[in-house]
Amino acid sequence: MMHILTIMQNELGDYHQGMGLICAFLLLTLSSAEVLAMLRVIATEAKYLPDFWKAESIACATDGYLWKDMIEERYPNINAHLNSNFILPETFVQKWFCALCVHVLPFESLFGFISLFFRDGHTFLFRFGVSLVDQFQERLLAAKSQAQIYALLRLDATVVLHAQTLPLVFFMHAHIFPHLLLSLSHYVVLYYSIHKYLLYSDM
Repeated sequence: MMHILTIMQNELGDYHQGMGLICAFLLLTLSSAEVLAMLRVIATEAKYLPDFWKAESIACATDGYLWKDMIEERYPNINAHLNSNFILPETFVQKWFCALCVHVLPFESLFGFISLFFRDGHTFLFRFGVSLVDQFQERLLAAKSQAQIYALLRLDATVVLHAQTLPLVFFMHAHIFPHLLLSLSHYVVLYYSIHKYLLYSDM
């Protein structure tokens, strides 16, 4: 793992903790060469997370505010509640956009999350973020403190453990986001994109 991350840091000229979390997750099922190839795809192709894995991830913060604009349009009452509690996107969206929820979702949901991300790219992350708000809108509005709001948006362990319907977050707004209707039973590997990297792998 350290060898993979050292190669990636040298190639990107920067590092973000999210890259390490995703690397560790992928190594559970893939070879080192495949993981290195997939990290290169995620970090460089426009469909995924170019410029996200940086110590100061401006791209992540920018997408966080774009997500907030979507919430303001669809859920103005929740947006107003977030504003009144001084909740800023850059304080929690890294868990979705940079780390792909690796350290917050249970495995039965995480494999589906990663599968959808690989299929649809970073646009899926916006659908996930909007669906998450829809899933927890009543609890968000009832939250009386920043800590309670952050627990929901960051998917803290207490929230995940007690949210029996959490896997259904992928199916929220099915009429608006039909691409969410994908079986969560298969883990999609980007062979169509990673073959060119495997040919020149440093592993």
